Amino acid sequence: MKRLWMLVPLLLLTAALPVYRVNVDYQRSNELFSIPPLYRNSAGIIRVGLYNGLLAYTNLTGTWVCRLEWRNYPQDSNAVGAATGILDAATGLVDFPVATNSFPRSGSFFCEAILTNSTQRLTWGQGVLSVLQRNQ
Repeated sequence: MKRLWMLVPLLLLTAALPVYRVNVDYQRSNELFSIPPLYRNSAGIIRVGLYNGLLAYTNLTGTWVCRLEWRNYPQDSNAVGAATGILDAATGLVDFPVATNSFPRSGSFFCEAILTNSTQRLTWGQGVLSVLQRNQ
């Protein structure tokens, strides 16, 4: 019971983080998604719903790694930031926690939702990630 009480502050902290939701459909990967604006120097969770033909994609096994990468522009080969996701295979939802130092600057970034395993790399969707500067 003592260990359970140690988890309560962590659960409360996670529940207090803002969640930015976006859905991406593998069958419509040519349609750009837009993540709701985040604030620079603020932590949050980007929740991505994975779809395949308008149905939640729940066929991922534990061998897949989900990443969200952002770049200054689409042709840029180097990501300026990335987050590794926590996959809920039963719902097709991936939570990408972003820390306060995740974004190098405010502005718009080209973003990709990527799934990889030992033999494949799938770009599930592409879009725009907007980061705002919070006025002090």
